[in-house]
Amino acid sequence: MNAYARVRCAKASQSLRASDAPHRSCRRSVGPDRYFSRGAWLEEEQPLRGAHRLSGIPAVLVHGRHDPGSPVDTAWQLAKAWPDARPRIIDDSGHTGSEAMPVAVQEALEEFKNR
Repeated sequence: MNAYARVRCAKASQSLRASDAPHRSCRRSVGPDRYFSRGAWLEEEQPLRGAHRLSGIPAVLVHGRHDPGSPVDTAWQLAKAWPDARPRIIDDSGHTGSEAMPVAVQEALEEFKNR
């Protein structure tokens, strides 16, 4: 669990009586933290090495330029390794998106709908 989540959970647990269930955000943070702290149980760059197997499957990789957890370079690398993928970088978005993010996703869906 990252430091921010530990502090949040500690504060939440202080406000709960002993008989109360654990705070929801504390329960949710354990799974993702365990997953990402172990590199998703993948070897280094394993997804990129296997991306060529996705040939023939079209994709639009909608990605926020300011996502601190997944740098924009990640989307570019995957698009380069995946023959039928193209990145769609949203300049004013981070991890949680922006007003432009749902528009870009809708445009990508429309593109696939008309194939």
